[in-house]
Amino acid sequence: MLKIFCSLLIFFTLFTFSFLYAQRNVTGKIADASGKPVSSASIILKYTKEGNPQTKYTLVKADGTYSISLVEGALKPGLQCIALGFQSQYIDLDSIRTDYNFVLQPSVIKLDPVNITAKQTVRVKDDTTTFLVEKFSKKNEQTVEDLIKRLPGMSVDKDGNIKYNGRQVERVLVEDGDLFEKDFKMLTKNLSADMVEKIQAIDNYNDNPLLSGLTKTDKQVLNLKLKKDKLLNVNGNVNLNAGLPKDKYEGKVNLISISPNLKGILLGAGNNVGINPFSMLNIAEPVANQRRFNLEDNIVLQANNRLVEIPYLYYQGIDLNRNNFNDTKIASGNFMFRPLKKLEVKLAAYFLNDNNRQQLYNDTRFAIDNQPPVVFNEVNNLNKQQLYQAYNLTLTYRPNKRQQFKYVGKFSFNSLDQQNEVRLATGPLYQNLAENGYSTEQRLEFTDRLADETAIVVEVLYNNRNNKQYLGINPSNYMGFLPEGMTGDRDIYQDSKFPLRQFSGNARFLGKVYGQALTFNAGFNHVERNFNSLLYSLNTGGAITADGFGGTYDNLTENIYFDGAYDWNILSNLSLTVNSTYTLERYKLKVAGPSAELINENYDYLLNKVNLRYKLENFGTVNLQYNNNINLPLLTDVIPVYWMNNYKNFLKGSGTLVKKGGQSISIFYSLADYNKLRMLLTTGFVYSTNPTNYITNQQFTPLYQVYTKNPAQHNYANYLAYGRLEKYIDPFKGNLIVDFNSFFTKIAGTANNIANLIDFNTTSLLLGYKSGFKGWLSFDANTALRLNRQKTTAIVENLAKTESIENKLSIFFIPGDRFNLELDMEQYFLPVNSRFKQLVFFDVKAKYQLKNRDWSLNFTALNILNNKSLTFDSISQNQFSTQSYNLVPNTFLIGVYYRFHLAKH
Repeated sequence: MLKIFCSLLIFFTLFTFSFLYAQRNVTGKIADASGKPVSSASIILKYTKEGNPQTKYTLVKADGTYSISLVEGALKPGLQCIALGFQSQYIDLDSIRTDYNFVLQPSVIKLDPVNITAKQTVRVKDDTTTFLVEKFSKKNEQTVEDLIKRLPGMSVDKDGNIKYNGRQVERVLVEDGDLFEKDFKMLTKNLSADMVEKIQAIDNYNDNPLLSGLTKTDKQVLNLKLKKDKLLNVNGNVNLNAGLPKDKYEGKVNLISISPNLKGILLGAGNNVGINPFSMLNIAEPVANQRRFNLEDNIVLQANNRLVEIPYLYYQGIDLNRNNFNDTKIASGNFMFRPLKKLEVKLAAYFLNDNNRQQLYNDTRFAIDNQPPVVFNEVNNLNKQQLYQAYNLTLTYRPNKRQQFKYVGKFSFNSLDQQNEVRLATGPLYQNLAENGYSTEQRLEFTDRLADETAIVVEVLYNNRNNKQYLGINPSNYMGFLPEGMTGDRDIYQDSKFPLRQFSGNARFLGKVYGQALTFNAGFNHVERNFNSLLYSLNTGGAITADGFGGTYDNLTENIYFDGAYDWNILSNLSLTVNSTYTLERYKLKVAGPSAELINENYDYLLNKVNLRYKLENFGTVNLQYNNNINLPLLTDVIPVYWMNNYKNFLKGSGTLVKKGGQSISIFYSLADYNKLRMLLTTGFVYSTNPTNYITNQQFTPLYQVYTKNPAQHNYANYLAYGRLEKYIDPFKGNLIVDFNSFFTKIAGTANNIANLIDFNTTSLLLGYKSGFKGWLSFDANTALRLNRQKTTAIVENLAKTESIENKLSIFFIPGDRFNLELDMEQYFLPVNSRFKQLVFFDVKAKYQLKNRDWSLNFTALNILNNKSLTFDSISQNQFSTQSYNLVPNTFLIGVYYRFHLAKH
């Protein structure tokens, strides 16, 4: 309790200290670089009031001095100084200083037309950075995602997640409209690149306009600005490709309408050449009840974990399309319109039909706990069929300028069928996993801007999810008997229902105290789950056991929380944010039947966060952050727990609840200078300690062994260092890229009553080059080194490590406006049995624009060298394995692209 009291005392001391500052006039002097007064200047006070940007002007006196009074209730005030013949300057005002001097520099027009510093190529204004995409395009990009990859500071990972300057992009808008919300990958992976003129990166984005100026957000979004001929028209395009081997195809269709009264986008795609046009569907849902410090998300939507999931293997450096044997069809429709002046409606519908097959080979050795170690060999022939539908409705009603009512309704249905053949040493085992689930979510939100500097937000959420699963296993003689609740002759099977019901509420107060932002939150969560076990395990001798079939479990989590945050602008370039969350929680877990309660505990915990942000004049921003978690609950000794193939099962036993603390400290530096230094830089370091099995965030590791105790692992040392540099180099007419990432963790744990220690490190270094040539030839190249090291100490010490090297080269031939050719080469040196195995890919893409510019011809050749399979050694925190999977054979496609205009609004 002393730690909790001290943390709260620090928070409220900082809050009270802010009341020392009051409203004032601002004065200063304007001079040129030599110190001579500039009397021809003007001073503009910029601020927001009632959510709207406003300005106030004054002229500079003959001696170069000025004086201007601040407006009562002004939010985010700043001064801009403009004078003919000089560069304009802008300064953010803080709550202490009353004098601001300007030293003006002569205006200089830069004519350097190269890459990130070209005239009008990149434009920075306040929190918005605008990229003119034609300056970065290689003329052969098919989708918006392809365009984003060309932009400086942007990166896109294998799942379609976007980062800009090292930070996650949370939304992608179209002409300022958020049609897709968190489903934006449907847009970026399928909208034609030909439609986009500019891409804007917007920092401090707030999707509730009534809260503008009251709260800081860490949200970063992209905004697509379409070409002028795409506005006020109904436009579309079709891209159809077919070729060899037999029946190979790939196609996309877009239809878009943007006007003041309607924004609408229809997208469709289909292919059997490995392209995944909607990757978000294959990302596992996060573990439930994780709370973030972000004040925009105090109500956290609960997710349903799958009890059973068949994993997919891949090597992280190679495009996942190369091993995706698929036949996928998707469609979506997204619309935003105003049937009434004060009512905005958003509609969205998504459809997916995906057939996927894959053959995997896995030879695994587990590194800890068992003596002798568990060694497991399997060949999995996977065959997956998935149907997915989702429908979203958002209604936003603003009766006046100060109030807003918002309703969000979502419904989704997911059907999944997987066949899996596991070849064990004792013979084949066949599994059939069928899954039918649905999800409904209802949200109501009310916002009232009570005054210029205060607002309240009230939100309630109802969430209902049901994930039914059916698991069939053949032959049943592997189990030796049929447990209770299981039937069949040769096959055994069991149905499992996994419903989740959640009801949550949150009330938030936002205000300004002498220009400083203050936020208070209070809320509750009630979450119920029920599930059945249906699992088997492999013991240390390699025999299959079926203990624990048929168990039924009830789980209840209830909590109330209180959250406060204070943003203090100490100086114009220095700010401090303090955030604390106190939670009272109850956790209950029981099995069906009398006196079978495993856990019934009440507890509390405290999360604290302090962030110090310092903006160096013209030299970037430094963030220093400290997190301190006090008395987080850790669950141990639920006995026993059986595992196989990501399947997990609790059995009856006793549960022990202990309290663990954790903390982290991080420092982050970011610089984006498109003009003077012509450089983008992000770098940071994080140190943290935390237990891994929080009761509200249980992260189980799948192991082919029997645990007599749930491992109470504790990460007592985590280190993360990372950095990315993009620097324009004049002699090479392009950007040099350096990307570094290194993670190290030390884990202590106990399993089977054996204490163990794990040291695990993964490091990657990438050197790259993005050409800035605008002639007939340009190229991009990079080389990457990946290192992994694992040391485990239990009864004996084991050491394992892997190294891999990746080289990639893309050459672009653009002899004219109508023809372009791209040659892509990839070379990999992969670790196999302590040696390197070389693998080379060669791809070709060509595009020719016909005389009628609306028509183009396409040619694509993938995996020309026809690599059949991929084999590599892999290391994780607890295992070493040799993995292998098949690759999509060489594919040749020829097609046509056509863009059209249907009507004008």
